[in-house]
Amino acid sequence: ELLVQFHAKLIEMGTPEDELAILKDAISQMDQVFMICIVGEFNAGKSSFINALLGDRWAAEGVLPTTAKVCVMKYGETVSRREMVDSFGQSHEDVQELKLPVPWLQDLSVVDTPGTNAIVAAHEQVTKRIVPRADMILFVTSADRPFSESERAFLVLIKSWGKKVVFVLNKVDILPDQLAVDEVVEFVASNGEALLGTKPDVFPVSAKLALRAKLAAPSIQGGGGEGGIAAAGLASFYVERRAPELGAGSSLWDQSGFAALESSLRGGLTSESKVSAKLLSPLGVAERLASDAAGRVKQRAATLEGDLATVRLVDANLAAFKKDMERDVARERLQIERALGLASSRADQFIDTELSLGNAPKALMARIQSQTNSAGGHEKKLVESGLQLAFKEQVLGGLDTAVAESVQEMSALVEERSRNQARAVLDFLGHRPSSHTS
Repeated sequence: ELLVQFHAKLIEMGTPEDELAILKDAISQMDQVFMICIVGEFNAGKSSFINALLGDRWAAEGVLPTTAKVCVMKYGETVSRREMVDSFGQSHEDVQELKLPVPWLQDLSVVDTPGTNAIVAAHEQVTKRIVPRADMILFVTSADRPFSESERAFLVLIKSWGKKVVFVLNKVDILPDQLAVDEVVEFVASNGEALLGTKPDVFPVSAKLALRAKLAAPSIQGGGGEGGIAAAGLASFYVERRAPELGAGSSLWDQSGFAALESSLRGGLTSESKVSAKLLSPLGVAERLASDAAGRVKQRAATLEGDLATVRLVDANLAAFKKDMERDVARERLQIERALGLASSRADQFIDTELSLGNAPKALMARIQSQTNSAGGHEKKLVESGLQLAFKEQVLGGLDTAVAESVQEMSALVEERSRNQARAVLDFLGHRPSSHTS
């Protein structure tokens, strides 16, 4: 329930769909049997190893990448194949469920995966999605090419999910002697420890010899014969084959080195250990996804902090711009006020000169005469016209030009500074790192 709530919270946080699918798969796996996932390069002999483990040729083998889909092998009284359906009721085209009448599968499932270095990119993506669901990883590497670069990269991915990893060094029969086997085992163990932080178990085996040994051994139940699915199709019978410690196939079995691996798997997978691993597996996935989500939150917080700093800088820049504009407007207003003050002084002087008491009788007589004279209207206009001209020349002379020039100069200054300010802000924003990345 807590994991389901965590899944819902990740959805609210905008977690990528592929990560949500991984957690969903891990939750789905909790009510399933213990899952052992077989991973490795396509030419490391994974299919041969699975066949040796199960005692028959259930998985197709070849020199080319043959496993195009993830195949989950489970126990069933009859052999059947279908698309995998999770506990959420959703089927998956890229995951097949193969039921086999193999008693060893009654308490666990074995997963065959595409090679980590498969040519088809979708193979690797499928494998990367199924690994987080696994309760244990059996990492198959080849004795002729141990610990390749693609294997190293994939192990880093596995480590991030907190999975238990057991190394299977396959094809040891191609090595010249036991000393060479020991050297390669130590090479794999030391490199595994460097990557995983703890020294892993490494089992040197020859899956080819182990399978030949089991096929040569007497069957426990009748019917069927060799060949598994390849020979019998989806058969309803199974011939159980066990490790041939004596008799036919026993020599091949001893050479294969498979006994130590099977003993470790059967002895180590107790009910208690499987329950513990089953509970820890989805918690490891949740921890990884929580760490990724925390990283994204931290990144977003840093982005928002950068945006806030940008806003502060732009705000400070605009405040300085406003201050400069207010200063320039005040200066221009002072120029206009000075011009108006000079005009006011000239007006006072004009009044004192032209409209003083000494000149009043003359002005009054001219006005009376203009009203009684037949041409009075014309004389009145002449008097007013003369005063107006004198007022414009002596008082208003140059005032309108000075005010107009100040206003025009201020308008041009405001326009230029506003344009420069807008350009500077846009240029600043354009050089910021891309924000709000996922």
